[in-house]
Amino acid sequence: MIKSIELKNFKSIKAKYFPLRNLNVLLGLNGQGKSSFIHSLLILRQSADSLKRGVLQLNGNEFNIGTTKDALYQYSGKNESLSIALAFDDKEPYLMNFDYTIGSDVFNQINKETDVYGEAKDKLDNKQPLFANNFQYLNANRIEPQSIHKKSYTSVVTLNNIGSLGQYTVDYLETKGDEDIEFDMTNEINSILTGGTTGNTGWIISFSPELELITGLTENYSVGFFSRNTQTFYEPFLQTTFDDYISDDRNTFYKNREN
Repeated sequence: MIKSIELKNFKSIKAKYFPLRNLNVLLGLNGQGKSSFIHSLLILRQSADSLKRGVLQLNGNEFNIGTTKDALYQYSGKNESLSIALAFDDKEPYLMNFDYTIGSDVFNQINKETDVYGEAKDKLDNKQPLFANNFQYLNANRIEPQSIHKKSYTSVVTLNNIGSLGQYTVDYLETKGDEDIEFDMTNEINSILTGGTTGNTGWIISFSPELELITGLTENYSVGFFSRNTQTFYEPFLQTTFDDYISDDRNTFYKNREN
């Protein structure tokens, strides 16, 4: 899983270090960098192959930023450019410094050593969940009701994905709706209902009408929520303690029977 990411001169972020866990929630005023953080993950994901050559793609299947001018921090110094340090598990951070070419739609990594094929000797681990097939980004802006729904074999079957706007949800349910969920949350739910703590599974009940989320960042069954529209009205009882989030008169969650 991603241990941390450090961004310098990216969109609205001058310099920020983000330590990450199984469940990550970003809250803040407008313009503080919540969406910029999400966008950094998306461009890294869509650049998994091109980063072997030291190329960061600003436009791709996950997200379109525009040009380098759109991606670079507005008040960066004359000799400053984009820098990303990404750390997985217990490994040392992988530092990427990029040059700045006005009008380009890519950033090119500088000071990297390459092999005879032009690929970086020191590469990102593309087997990490960020680059794997179970990654899902769901934008806060959903598609409107449709009379005809799109289908995508690549997104649904190959990538196990419903699309960034949820546009392949119907296709996904039709294709995989009868598949079993291959994990057991009995112990997790029992622990919550009895006032205990959970293990590696992160989950949350949210009453926010608009929520931007990314899942599949860890090898465990976990979810990450990133709130973008923090000006949205929140229910007052969300200010209470965690024990108040889930109320239940049972002390046990029973597997394979009605609860």
